[in-house]
Amino acid sequence: MCIRDRYKAWSSIVRLLIPNMDSIEHSLKEFCSICDFDEVVIFEKSTFLIIASYDNKPKKDVSKYERLSNIVKQFKLSCNRLGTEINGISVKNSQFTTVIQEFTENTYIMIVVSDPNIQMAAIDMNIGCAREFFKRNSKSEMENLLFNWGKDK
Repeated sequence: MCIRDRYKAWSSIVRLLIPNMDSIEHSLKEFCSICDFDEVVIFEKSTFLIIASYDNKPKKDVSKYERLSNIVKQFKLSCNRLGTEINGISVKNSQFTTVIQEFTENTYIMIVVSDPNIQMAAIDMNIGCAREFFKRNSKSEMENLLFNWGKDK
């Protein structure tokens, strides 16, 4: 099994462990649409495996997340060697802006925007709003699991 296949396999396993994946993916689609983002991806924090994603402009490059994961993990290792932690990465050029930030205690979020009129401050604000939305909804999801466990049996 090649490395690319292992990355996809582990990402699939991570996705299976999350009980409300349909709701998360729907929320990402809405978030992407409302904010006029091209792409939103949520990664697991320590392994940088994909948890959920939505892409308004699907591309044929199936290995881009694996490559991105490897780049970010190498950058994190470099930061750790220097005694610092990574809080986020921003890349902006004439074609797109990409932002990777801590999203929750266990995740990072990546936003890709091709509209040059969308400012970094707007991206940061929207990530903050989405963070609160996901925290609130994941807490409700956990409360539902805890308080309704076994009631339907």
